[in-house]
Amino acid sequence: MINRIVDAALGNRMLVLMLIAALVAAGLMSMQRLPFDADPDISPLNSINYFEEVAHFMRHRGDDRQDARERVNDFFRLFMVPGMQHCSGGPGPNTFDMLTALEEWVEKGKAPNRIIASHLTGGVVDRTRPLCVYPRVAVFTGTGSTNDAANFKCRMPREERRHGRHHDDDDDDDDD
Repeated sequence: MINRIVDAALGNRMLVLMLIAALVAAGLMSMQRLPFDADPDISPLNSINYFEEVAHFMRHRGDDRQDARERVNDFFRLFMVPGMQHCSGGPGPNTFDMLTALEEWVEKGKAPNRIIASHLTGGVVDRTRPLCVYPRVAVFTGTGSTNDAANFKCRMPREERRHGRHHDDDDDDDDD
């Protein structure tokens, strides 16, 4: 039941606006807390900033930024979805199974390192890409189709510039 309500809310912005108006009218929500900057203008940088703030909070004396990120990744992983609009749609791959990845992590202790996303046109998959654990990004290996996730590796952006396109220093890609 709750899934149908969420799906309806995501698919119908008017319903969300009516719900917010009802909460304000009932005194359960303040006008100051309304999401005036909501969809489609939510910056993906908000998610990155939140992740970085959690990592900063988790830093211990002597830890560098990467140590803190690794500690945070024990319980919180951020997957950016380039080209996806807010919640769905857009020109990029925007269909993926995050629930199964979460179940594997919680129930079996296998944290996701990358998740395959797909893009459909007319109900047919025409492109796949890996979604990488932030701050890693999907980088084309230089061979094969750019529409196939198998031809991408999750790499740190700085590693790509330092090591060049074909250097495979990414252990995370082995764990689809």
